[in-house]
This record gives sequence, C-alpha cells and structure tokens, in this order.
Amino acid sequence: MDPLVGNLLGDGSLQINKKGPDGKPKPTAKANFSITLKNKEYIYHLWQNIYYTICSNTVPTPYPNSKKGLPVTQFNFKSRALPSFTLLHSQWYIWSDTKKGFIKKVSLNIGELLIPIGLGYWIMEYGLSRVVVYHYVHNFVF
Repeated sequence: MDPLVGNLLGDGSLQINKKGPDGKPKPTAKANFSITLKNKEYIYHLWQNIYYTICSNTVPTPYPNSKKGLPVTQFNFKSRALPSFTLLHSQWYIWSDTKKGFIKKVSLNIGELLIPIGLGYWIMEYGLSRVVVYHYVHNFVF
C-alpha cells in the first residue's frame, strides 16, 4: 500500500458513500483514482500492476461520460470497499458539518507513511520526468 500514500497526496481519494439512518456515512471506504487524460498510461499502470488485487476487472473509465456530450478530461477507477481503507479514511479526512461531507487533510503521521515508493508515485501522478522536482500541496487542511 506504499503507493497509496503518494496517490492520496495527489488526486487519489478515499470515499465513504453509503449513509446510515443518522445521515452520516457508514464505515465502508473505497479508493478512487482519477488521472488527467495526458496520464492515461499511468492510470492503467496503477489499475493493472499496483491495485489489481483490490479492484474489479472493469477498466479505467473516461470521465465525463461521452453521453453527456462533453470532452473526456480524465480516467478513473475505484477499488472494492476494504476495512483498511476505512482506517486510512479516518486518518486522512475530517467531517464538516457545514459542508455535510468530508474534507481531505494531510495525515498527522505523514512522516512515517511517506516512504520513497509513495513519493515516487506522488511525483509520477503528475507525469513528471525530470530529476529536479518542485512539488506543492494545495486544498489540504493541516
């Protein structure tokens, strides 16, 4: 799961969709991977070589759906719901009553979680091929 940390720092996410009687999500998280069109090979690499044991045989799908008449801008695929993803979700997301949804945050133990493999996948997510990399993080709550 080392690549997952890098993907979560990028455009990957963990999702809890089903809601209980109280309106809050049930603890069944799955991973969602969305990558821009220019990195189509990378998302197929993730699906075929990294996350194949936790995903269905459904190939990454283009988004938005061509039936909407909009140009495809990205590809995505989802994993199966796993208890380990639910645990990770509690470390990477906080519930917002105002937004009535979760907000992604950098996990407090990121120093322990981000090892060289995860860093490599975080960089690859943006299709970078240079040795010197300048990377920034946006849309996170610290």
